[in-house]
Amino acid sequence: MSKLEVRDLRQPDKSDSFPKRKVEVTHLDGRDVVRFVLEPGWKWSEHVGAATNTKLCPKEHIGYHLSGRLYVQTADGAESFIEAGQVAYIPAEHEAWVVGDEPVVVVDWTAWSVG
Repeated sequence: MSKLEVRDLRQPDKSDSFPKRKVEVTHLDGRDVVRFVLEPGWKWSEHVGAATNTKLCPKEHIGYHLSGRLYVQTADGAESFIEAGQVAYIPAEHEAWVVGDEPVVVVDWTAWSVG
């Protein structure tokens, strides 16, 4: 049985910075809540895919977008802008990039760990 647990995303358990991307992980009841900050000019294939030798993001995401504008294209051809105030499910095998000059900040509840 799980117990009530309250955490502060401003005090993550783990934080990593990469070119144009910051990842903050907060552990909550055996799960991870991830806060992504994606800077203007960030593109998955250039800033993550090139380093991992993959063309599309292999992970799904379920998140709430706090700021900025993200454009997503899925392997099956679906595409959409995701903006502040919106929630989104993004299936595995997608490309994404920041549109405009405002950072994209997303809180992601996807059931995967970044370490």
